[in-house]
Amino acid sequence: MRTPGLTLKAGIARNEPKEAAVADDRHDRTSPYTAESLDAAWDAYIEANPTEHLIVNSMRSHRPVHIAGDTWQVTVDSESQAQIFRDAMPALLRHIHDSLQNDMLSFDIVLNRGQSAPVVWNEREVYQHMMATSEKMRNFVEAFKLTLI
Repeated sequence: MRTPGLTLKAGIARNEPKEAAVADDRHDRTSPYTAESLDAAWDAYIEANPTEHLIVNSMRSHRPVHIAGDTWQVTVDSESQAQIFRDAMPALLRHIHDSLQNDMLSFDIVLNRGQSAPVVWNEREVYQHMMATSEKMRNFVEAFKLTLI
């Protein structure tokens, strides 16, 4: 069953700014690029935003990996890092698209579900790892009856 509707497409003068037309053209850029040129644009964003410590540090430790076509994946270790990337994504994509002259490129932010990297371990995880991998550490802790609080 079809619901009647009304559309007004023809006969309406639109006062769209010229910038909007330019912005629309930017979404059609499909210049070829390489992994190396993406890495260079990634590094250029880091260098251009030295005061954005959270995203810059996350970008330094999590590089994009090619998935297929124009899709790249960035795997992060925590939900907070994923949120940092999501918050910075509009500015990051604008920079990457402009640098590569390719508007088709996209990033998927994926949370690492495996074992986390030691750089994001809390004190208890570091302690447990040291106890599991170092006999000298176990002996030291037992000799002095140390505990983690």
